[in-house]
Amino acid sequence: MTKHELKVLLVEDNPSDAYLVRELLSRCEKRKYVIEEAHNLNEAIGHLKKSQYDAVLLDLSLPDSIGLQTFDKVRHAACDIPIVVCSGTSDMAFATKAVQHGAQDYVVKGKFDQHLLSRAIEYAIERQALLIQLRVKNEELEKSEHQQRSIIENNADGMMILGLDGRVRFVNPAAESLFNTLAPELAEKKLPELIAQREQRDYDLSDLCGEARYAEVRTELIVWEGETSWLASLRDITQRKKDEAD
Repeated sequence: MTKHELKVLLVEDNPSDAYLVRELLSRCEKRKYVIEEAHNLNEAIGHLKKSQYDAVLLDLSLPDSIGLQTFDKVRHAACDIPIVVCSGTSDMAFATKAVQHGAQDYVVKGKFDQHLLSRAIEYAIERQALLIQLRVKNEELEKSEHQQRSIIENNADGMMILGLDGRVRFVNPAAESLFNTLAPELAEKKLPELIAQREQRDYDLSDLCGEARYAEVRTELIVWEGETSWLASLRDITQRKKDEAD
């Protein structure tokens, strides 16, 4: 059975430390690690520009860069490739800060065996994949919400978003015209009667508009800016009511 390969960029200037990492990862039974080495920051960035990797093992203390600056520059070049910091005990403060800045994990030199090192790499890959999935879902959600907002804003019918308590959260221009009231004046008003019934019905707007005006109202539950809300669609039927009265 062929082992699943993981391609790792090892950024390490100390030959002894680099040899140890290679030796430990070569002992892993479940994975075959293909290791490419960079011995300074410039080499690392060059590798990342021309090749694809599953993970980066990064020493923060390099001949041409040190500390958090090393991590930030490698992360910028690595884009979505997960980074595991391989730190000496003197770099522990930098290592923990690197995790705060986006490193998936860190291991301490002299404190890990092949199992701990391979587990850190594999978990880093899994966590990074999950973060990418979440980001994609958030981007899709934002796009969907933008499209939803555009449809509601530009609809020829009056559209209102109300909280579950009936408080007005948003009105489109057509609703402003229907109510003869600007959005800021309608915002935060409570209109629980608009959402009292789910079925389509006629609604008398006269008290709110200051003149005889009627709307056909439909309501449905939607998610608006992350909150469950009511969407009330109001079609002006004032002329129809007048015609019926004549």
